[in-house]
Amino acid sequence: MMTGPLAPFADAYALELSERGYTPLTVVNQLRQVGRLSRWLETRGLTVAELSGERVEQFVAFQRAGGRHRTSWSRPGLLCLLEVLRGLGVVAAEVPAVAASPTEVLLACFERHLLTERGLAAGTVRG
Repeated sequence: MMTGPLAPFADAYALELSERGYTPLTVVNQLRQVGRLSRWLETRGLTVAELSGERVEQFVAFQRAGGRHRTSWSRPGLLCLLEVLRGLGVVAAEVPAVAASPTEVLLACFERHLLTERGLAAGTVRG
């Protein structure tokens, strides 16, 4: 049973995962992760509206620092949660920085690909 600020959105998130073809076991594991994120937000006094890509990265770093094995957390799953929350209007869309040149546009697209599709850490992508 999930507690914390994300609890009211668990059903919408589970439905989105199912629609994306996640297996029932994977949906359960993703919900467990969101439960940990919800408790993490709660202990820091943060609301759902304060959840962002940067907060997701902070949470992933927190899990790593706590010794949580890579198989028990999923950055893509958390980014999917952000999409669900944005779709519900609970979390504001993040405004990307405007790129000044075609090269910067290409690099920004590739960065987004590495973060969302490949699930790389922001520090790895920056490197």
